[in-house]
Amino acid sequence: MLSTLYLLTHLIKIQPVTIDIPVNLSNPLLNDEEVQLLSTIHASEDKKLSVYFGIRGIVYLNQEENIYKNGLDYFEELLKGLEKKGLIEKTDSSFNIFCPNCNYPNVYSRYSCPTCKSMNLKQVQIIQHSHCGYIGPKITLPDTKQVQCPKCNTIITESQELTRETYQRVGFHFECVNNHRFSRPDITHLCPACEARFDYKESNYRPLYDYTLTEKAYQLLRQDKDIDSFLIDISSMLTQLGYQAVHEDKIIGFSSSEHTIPLTGTKNEKVTLFGVSITGDKDDLIQLLGKKMDIENSSAVFLDAYGNKELASLGQVYNIMIVDLTAPTWQNKLKQWLTENDPARRNVMIRRTK
Repeated sequence: MLSTLYLLTHLIKIQPVTIDIPVNLSNPLLNDEEVQLLSTIHASEDKKLSVYFGIRGIVYLNQEENIYKNGLDYFEELLKGLEKKGLIEKTDSSFNIFCPNCNYPNVYSRYSCPTCKSMNLKQVQIIQHSHCGYIGPKITLPDTKQVQCPKCNTIITESQELTRETYQRVGFHFECVNNHRFSRPDITHLCPACEARFDYKESNYRPLYDYTLTEKAYQLLRQDKDIDSFLIDISSMLTQLGYQAVHEDKIIGFSSSEHTIPLTGTKNEKVTLFGVSITGDKDDLIQLLGKKMDIENSSAVFLDAYGNKELASLGQVYNIMIVDLTAPTWQNKLKQWLTENDPARRNVMIRRTK
């Protein structure tokens, strides 16, 4: 899998991701780089720091610039520090061959002769011409590229039918430039950085890990989430789309109960209710559902600052839009939903309290 990713990175330039999530961790045990790395992992779509092969060697997704600037060794020490503090943990792993001399990761492999170690080899196909009984190397005429039987000089083609003009493949062997013949070559690894040559017994074969956040890290990230900053951004978005935005709105429902809503957006007498949750708790979503059912002519949006993936399916059941505030594209997703659900004009009075 890593070799495929390595080839893809020659064709696709992965751009660094800008994270728009405000995180102000006040933990004295964390430095700015550790805080930024935790925030980047938390903001990724799969909440994972994934390793892959780049043009310059091993890199981690969304950390290319950091690694190219400070070096892989420096970045791996950063990971070890966060792992030691119990904030990240190893997950899926893959294995890679490293140079035992300089630890370079992008080594390549060649077949070699078991006798003289030459890597100048060719694969020779063995055929059988049943008509004359010939069994040996396939001989191709240099001018016409036709196959000729060296025993009876007949021009032959490959086929499972046993005729004068056909042959069958029965095997192959390897030959090196020094005329050694063998059925199974050795595998030699080459390092383009220091030109070292080594085999499987000498190679540095070790795992590469992806990393995910621990529950301790999630708790630390939740401590300093400034939900008000999200609500201010959403309020500005509502105004641009022609909604009347109200913070801490109070609305009386069918049951004559007064509901306090963190943010509402009203347009054409239809109100959109915005519920928020720092912890991604399902009970917070259920409370918003109760308000939506009690308030006439309303729709609802649930703002999840935790990133609980289980809420998406519940949102479909409750007909409530779930916005994962940890996703880098949450603003685009919300704006699209507001545009697609632009309310039609209805003569319905929404009862508010002063």
